[in-house]
Amino acid sequence: MSRSSIAPPPGSEAERTMLSSELYKVVLAVGGCELKIDWPKVSWALPKQPLFVAPVADEFGDTSSPYSRVREVILKRLEDNQFVTFGYIRQKLIESGLKITDNNLRTTIKRYCIYRQSKYFLRYTVDERP
Repeated sequence: MSRSSIAPPPGSEAERTMLSSELYKVVLAVGGCELKIDWPKVSWALPKQPLFVAPVADEFGDTSSPYSRVREVILKRLEDNQFVTFGYIRQKLIESGLKITDNNLRTTIKRYCIYRQSKYFLRYTVDERP
């Protein structure tokens, strides 16, 4: 058996690198995509890492769902900003003619974001503990 066919030790950096590469390929193969966001520059930010999102249809069952539009607004805003606000999301939905109650909107935002200091930060970019 050649040395190259030996699996890296469990938990090793070599194993993590190998698995990361394989997982990346699988995510893309099922229609997921890597997020390109402005990583938060706050003291409670987590170390920068690749983040992926599943296709909308898999999450909401219908790409025309108003909740998929909420997700689009959040992710689009975070491409150029470290956070998003409730008012910004609500305004974008109003501009596109969508009506979602404030309660349902907050619930949907919380699926993706952590609320800190009157702002919403994308989950997995900041520490969830206050």
